[in-house]
Formats: sequence, structure tokens, C-alpha cells
Amino acid sequence: MRDEFITSYPNRNISLVKAFTNKALGRVYGWDKNAGIIYSLEKNGNFEKKIETDILKKANDIVVFEKAVYVLYQSKIFRVNLD
Repeated sequence: MRDEFITSYPNRNISLVKAFTNKALGRVYGWDKNAGIIYSLEKNGNFEKKIETDILKKANDIVVFEKAVYVLYQSKIFRVNLD
């Protein structure tokens, strides 16, 4: 069964490079690398919050696990809390 997903972001010009979710998370996370923002959305698409940090602009990749975003930058991994 397919869930309906309609959202509106607080910023007008976004450029998502990655979306991340799984059954355990209960949320969808979108990464706008240019702006250095992770958007947190409910599974139905309702905007919840945004997390901004400069390391997201330089990151090579991200993974969301439990209540944190793990950010790969060169040979280091940074942890950004989602609370």
C-alpha cells in the first residue's frame, strides 16, 4: 500500500541531494547540501523542523540513525543531534 506524501518546505529554493527514511525512524529526512540543512518531515509529508549546520555543506554523505545524523566528511564522521 502506498502512503500519500505531500509537503511544503519553509524555504522556497531547496535542492535536496538525498532523502533518508526507514520503518524504525517514523520520519523522512531531506538533505539540502547547498544550504547545509536537514529537513525533518512526518511520514505523510508534514514539515516538522529543520536542522542547520555548516558541516552539512561540506559533507560527502549522511546517514540518519535513531536520533542523530551521522555526517561523513573526508575521513571523519560527525554526529548531529536531531532533538
